[in-house]
Amino acid sequence: MRCDSKTPDRIQELRWSAILTPFLVSRAIVFALMLLGSFVSVSSPDDLRAAGVSDDIRALKIRRIPLYAALSHLALSADADRYHQIAVEGYRNPSDRAFFPGFPLTWRVTAMLSLEYSVTGILISNACYLAALWVLYLLCLEIGCTSSTAERAVFYACFYPVSHFFSLPFTESLFFLLSIATIYLAVSEKWALAGIVGIGGTATRLVGLMLIPTLAMIWWQHRRRLSPSIVFTAVPVLGFAGFCAYLYAAYGDALGFLHAQSAYGHSMQLGMALLHYVRRPQYFTPWHFYPLHFASMIIAGIAISALIWRRNIPLAVYLMGCVAVPLSVDLASMTRYVMGSFPLFIGIAYLTENQRTDWCVRAISISLLAVMSLAYGFHFGLAMT
Repeated sequence: MRCDSKTPDRIQELRWSAILTPFLVSRAIVFALMLLGSFVSVSSPDDLRAAGVSDDIRALKIRRIPLYAALSHLALSADADRYHQIAVEGYRNPSDRAFFPGFPLTWRVTAMLSLEYSVTGILISNACYLAALWVLYLLCLEIGCTSSTAERAVFYACFYPVSHFFSLPFTESLFFLLSIATIYLAVSEKWALAGIVGIGGTATRLVGLMLIPTLAMIWWQHRRRLSPSIVFTAVPVLGFAGFCAYLYAAYGDALGFLHAQSAYGHSMQLGMALLHYVRRPQYFTPWHFYPLHFASMIIAGIAISALIWRRNIPLAVYLMGCVAVPLSVDLASMTRYVMGSFPLFIGIAYLTENQRTDWCVRAISISLLAVMSLAYGFHFGLAMT
C-alpha cells in the first residue's frame, strides 16, 4: 500500500496546521451557516419542541433564539433525533433497530457525565472528527504518501460538500475515526489493537464489516504466509455479532436491523438498486435528492479507480464495499455512506497533484459545503440525509 514513490519520515512531516486550519475554517463555515438557517427559520413551537425550550421562552423565538436552543435544534434533527432516542430509551421502537448502537451508546455514556445531550452530541462528533483527521494524516504518511498528498486528503475530508454531518450527532464521525484507526493500526502491524478497535467499527455501522476483508488483504501484503495472527483480522466481527446477539436476546430477532428497513420504505434489492434508478430515475423525494446520491457514487468510482491505479488495492476494496453494502438496499443516504468511507479522500488526493486541478476541486467543494450547510440550517430534506 503506497501512495508515492518517496516515503517521508512521519514525525518530521506531520504539520498540525495542515489538520487544525482546515478543520477550524470548515467548521466555522458549517456552524455559521447552519445557525443562520436556524435563526431565520425556527419560529414555531413545533419546531422548537425537540430542543426542549420552555413555553415562556418559546414565544420569543421569532425575535431571538438563544444559542443553546439553536444548537439543540440542530443536534436533534433528522436521524440524529433517532440516535438521541436510542441513547435515552434504548431500542423500544422497532424501527430504531435499523441503527447500530455504537454512537448512541457513546452518546449515552458521555451524557451521563455531562448531564446534557444536545451540545454533548455535537462535541462528541467534532472531537471524533478532529481525531480522525489526525489519524488520516498519519495513515497517508504510513502508506507512503508525501505530506502534500496527506494535506490534500485532510482538506477534502474537511470541505467535502456534505461534511456538515461530521459535526452533528450522527454516526459518521465516530465510524470515520474507528475505521481509519483500525486500518492505521493494521498497516503499522499492531494487529491485536486493530482487531479491538475494529469491534467498535462493526458495532457502529453495518459497512464496518468491510474492515474484515480489508484487514485480511493488508495482513497478506505484510506476511505473505499463514500464521496464527491472522485471527486478529476477523476479531472486528464481534461488534456486529454482539448487536445481533442483543437483538435476539431482547426481541427474538437477530436480524432486526434488516427487518427494520421496511419502516423507512427500504427493501433488499440484491444490488439492483442502481439498475432500478437508471431505468426509472427519481429526483426529489421529501428527504432525498437522488442526483446527489448518484453523483456521490460516480465520485466514489473515480476514487476507486485512482486507488487501484496506485496499487492500493485494500483501500479500493474497502471503498467499493462501503458503496456496495448500502446499494443492496437503496440509493438513499448514499452521499453519507460515501463520505464516511475514508479512502475516498485519499483517492481524490491522488488525482489532484496538479495545482490547477486541486484549486478547482477546492473551490467547488467549499461552495457546495456552504450551500448544503445553509440548506441543513433551513431543514431542507436534501441536506439532512
